[in-house]
Amino acid sequence: PDNRGLLVGVGWSGTWRAQLNVAESECHLQSGLRETHFVLKPGESVRTPRILLALWKGKRLHGQNVFRRLLYEHYVPHLRGKPQEPLVSVNVCFTYKGFGGYLHQATEEKVLPLVDPFIQLGAELFIIDAGWFEGAPWHRGLGNWIAARNKYPRGFTPISSRLAEAGVEFGLWFGPELASSQAPVVRQHSNLLRRQNESSRYTVRMELPESREWFLQQVDQLVQEEGLTCYRQDLSGTFGDDPSSRKGMSESHHVAGLYELWDTLKERHPDLIMEGCCAGGRRIDLETVAQFHWHQKSDRWFDSESDQLGLYGANLFLPGGIINIPTQATDDYGAWSGFAGQFSLGWDPLDEDFPMEQARQQVELYKEIRPLLSGDFYPLTPPSLDQPWMGYQFHRRDLDRGFALIFRRGIVKPVIPVPASLVISLRGLEPDTRYGVHLRKAGSDEIRPGRALAEGTEIVIRDAPGVEMITYDRVD
Repeated sequence: PDNRGLLVGVGWSGTWRAQLNVAESECHLQSGLRETHFVLKPGESVRTPRILLALWKGKRLHGQNVFRRLLYEHYVPHLRGKPQEPLVSVNVCFTYKGFGGYLHQATEEKVLPLVDPFIQLGAELFIIDAGWFEGAPWHRGLGNWIAARNKYPRGFTPISSRLAEAGVEFGLWFGPELASSQAPVVRQHSNLLRRQNESSRYTVRMELPESREWFLQQVDQLVQEEGLTCYRQDLSGTFGDDPSSRKGMSESHHVAGLYELWDTLKERHPDLIMEGCCAGGRRIDLETVAQFHWHQKSDRWFDSESDQLGLYGANLFLPGGIINIPTQATDDYGAWSGFAGQFSLGWDPLDEDFPMEQARQQVELYKEIRPLLSGDFYPLTPPSLDQPWMGYQFHRRDLDRGFALIFRRGIVKPVIPVPASLVISLRGLEPDTRYGVHLRKAGSDEIRPGRALAEGTEIVIRDAPGVEMITYDRVD
């Protein structure tokens, strides 16, 4: 009743649970490992989940944005000594119309011809996903972090050196917690592994320093000899069956060891870019946010309306530009549906019909607006997959400028025709300040005071699906 609230961040990259009870004016929240019941032996220690409590007073969106700024300023790691800014990335698994599945098929012969076209398009990060090692399908090669010679006979330097010449980063996919039964480590270092029940997979025992060192040495070699500058992590291990008096101990030690792995990796290679695939989006927590520069939203790809809604929800809690959104679209509606996250190019520029110039312009436009993603976030419509309109705004208070995206969906077939216009009210503006406002699709420019923009602006989008981008900046 007195406009106060609480936001809670849970830092645990294993299995966790939370229980919330509200009774009148009191809130009771418990959160931690999903199952814990243990005693500590003499001299033994255990790491528990990190918990962040952010208390706010005022409007709910004010509290959300205070929380987002807190994460951006104090948790999200800096990138090359500067506050994080999302890079335009390419993941090879989406090329050749691979829909995320072009994995063990990727070879130097196929990948190298992609490098120059993506350089021309303005990409800043080029990643080869799972399957660059021995084994097909890719999951049969887990635990073998050496380039397959039948796929990359010269290693990665023909690719990474060309990228480096153009100032483009080079990344590889890793699943450090898992090993398949066919991986050499199963025969050579079985003491580093834990069998996953009766399956053909093993969990690498992250609680053991020698297990972490075994993996780290392989990454070190790729950094030092193969030009690796970006580490992309995916998947997660399983934990042992603890006795009744030790429930939670295996998981606690494993996850703590995983954090040691990440810390050591960054100590050895402080300029290494960290991308979290997060097991299909299931591992985005306070700890991974503090370790990785950005994170893959989910394993649902190439659905514009889903991307719009996913970014809407994520940006209520997370700083803009740390959710990775792969896209195959080059048109405004499809490409701009991912502009509130990290723009990841799932294009096939070797296709003879590929619209190279249109795609290049989309990359340039994203680079123009991405500095604004670290600003405050304001929904402009309710969140829904079923409604014809969706909109949101980013505003940099320190710069007093921002942008908004308004989408008119084509997925709804209403009984009553949907009007071709929507009135939106921009947020965070100074009432007496004048702003230069540009509607990109309409091609219109005007100067209006913040008070008028807050009262409402009519946006006309005649096509469904269609989109409009509004950019504004204060006029001195």
